[in-house]
Amino acid sequence: MYFITIKLINMETSTLQPILLVPQNSKLITQWEQAFAYYESPEVHTFSIDVHEDLVKRKQVNMIQEMISALQHYPHLIEKMIFSLEFKFTEVEDSDLYIPENCWKFDNNYYTWFSELSKLPIMIFFINDADARYYALLGDMLANGSLPVTTIENNERSEISLEGVEWKKFVERLFNSCWMMLLYCHNTGFNPEPYIQSLLADMDVSGLWDDIYKKYQEDVRKDVRFRSISKAA
Repeated sequence: MYFITIKLINMETSTLQPILLVPQNSKLITQWEQAFAYYESPEVHTFSIDVHEDLVKRKQVNMIQEMISALQHYPHLIEKMIFSLEFKFTEVEDSDLYIPENCWKFDNNYYTWFSELSKLPIMIFFINDADARYYALLGDMLANGSLPVTTIENNERSEISLEGVEWKKFVERLFNSCWMMLLYCHNTGFNPEPYIQSLLADMDVSGLWDDIYKKYQEDVRKDVRFRSISKAA
């Protein structure tokens, strides 16, 4: 499955139930059971994923999106997974030859890859690297050169300047990600509000929270459900 977008449709179902990305009988749930069981161990604090550079160039993100979709059925792990996905990019498949951060953080292929990943908008809440969260929101604009990127802190971090149309797009995408995260966690037993508020504060848009929460409440009252539009990877 490859997520292109998420739409909402009216359903005659109870809003006391979670708003699921994939149904309870989906094969995805059992496919990730073993990985989640390992991650449940108290000794494990990050979920590390090796991604070969060829997958980046081909914009292959479906496996990671499917994992986060399945995670909704393991609600006791949602909080632990937040900001814990660590991506390591390999030059040689199944090797320990990792591409340095100061290389991939300034490569258009990786901007595009993170942008593709965020077609499931809640992904920004699971990415560990702060720069990569911005790439998830702005990767398409970074790749086409409409946003300047500079290096700071000994070339290990990037700085992005936003204004005008680009700033408006950024705010709209962030709003959508936060709104969808509330729906994703709805009636799962986990309240994502502190993490959403923290992310908004980190990105200097804390004033968005009231509008995001208002829209979430309105949509829940409408009894809305996710419908994923997908195609083969």
